[in-house]
Amino acid sequence: MMKLRGAAVALSGACLVVAVGTPASATDKNVGAKACNAGWDFALRYNSNQTGAYRYFGYSEGNFDRGADYLGPWRYCDDTRAPYKSGSGKPVKNNAASAQNKSGTYKATVYFNSWWKGASDTLRPNTKKNLKNTYNQNASFKWHS
Repeated sequence: MMKLRGAAVALSGACLVVAVGTPASATDKNVGAKACNAGWDFALRYNSNQTGAYRYFGYSEGNFDRGADYLGPWRYCDDTRAPYKSGSGKPVKNNAASAQNKSGTYKATVYFNSWWKGASDTLRPNTKKNLKNTYNQNASFKWHS
């Protein structure tokens, strides 16, 4: 009986370590008010020249097709004001024409394929530009130095 009780305590302790020690994924971190109020440093825009709908990201995202909790794709912010309504609510994946990097330190690269592969467009710190190699063919983005 003592061995069984000891094994149960050890097992419950191991489960606690797994539950507490598992960090949130980047996908979980790209949600919330900052995604739609310029609270993070990287933005994709639905139209060229920084116009149309927008979506901000604070963390690298390997697949724009799987949003928070894997409940569907990342979408542009739902904003009905005139300068933002074009593209509002549409999926981000394969729908970006321009991007902005507000980080003063890191470069941001937009990739053609998921998981940071294929053709790309890189934005240096504190820049914005129309996408060329990933224009309306964007599937992921990553921060790097």
